[in-house]
Amino acid sequence: MKLLNLVVIAGEGLQGDYFIGRLSRQFPLSAVFIESTHYPPPIINNAEERADWDWFFERRNSYEQSALVEQTHIEAGNRTPIINVARGGLENGDIQRQILTFSPDLIAIFNTGVLSQNFIEIFSGNIINLHVGLADKYRGSSCNFWPIHNRDLKGLGATVHQVSAEIDGGDYFAREAIELEASDCLQSLIAKPLIKGTTLMARTIRDWQGGEIKAAPLPAKGKLYLKKDFQPAAIRKVREMERSGELQSMISNQVRD
Repeated sequence: MKLLNLVVIAGEGLQGDYFIGRLSRQFPLSAVFIESTHYPPPIINNAEERADWDWFFERRNSYEQSALVEQTHIEAGNRTPIINVARGGLENGDIQRQILTFSPDLIAIFNTGVLSQNFIEIFSGNIINLHVGLADKYRGSSCNFWPIHNRDLKGLGATVHQVSAEIDGGDYFAREAIELEASDCLQSLIAKPLIKGTTLMARTIRDWQGGEIKAAPLPAKGKLYLKKDFQPAAIRKVREMERSGELQSMISNQVRD
């Protein structure tokens, strides 16, 4: 099996660390680039909306600390260079030349900013992205949240695809829904697409190594959600679904089906 010069680029934070840590346990990484992330501040109009916002992120962070943190570290003794990049820094010519010094056969990315056409052309055909959503249904940001919001639990999943000029619109290598369990809760539903997707990314890299890689066009282009769409009103709806027991009923019904 061919040994790849594999470069990983991920957004900063626990989710990106999990992605990097999992891949580092399965493949020698030529280099890791960690991009500073930015989300527009929410529009919060009152104390109730602030409470909803804090409730969501406090519980999500607590769950991720227990479910993900053990696999976030590159193993001791690993000499992989780790380079921190400012927000938008992947468009910097010096950073692009630095990536090129590692002669990447493949670049695996997760949770970065939108890449420019220039970046895509420089590394043409060698960039694959983990999208924590089923890209034929949901594209863009927070696509492990919107299916819950839309009462579409079958829409929770992950896609590994080629990077193209269209957001999450490139041909895909792997695309799978998560497995629902009776024990699931809001937080596990949000975490599972990342866990599933990182497994799909590792499988795609192994297929690439073995020369067995095949990409296919998406059967449809999912609705595009932007970072600015994620606001307290959307959280309030999901919070009420959980508080009323509706979300747990949906999970139970899907498991029975």
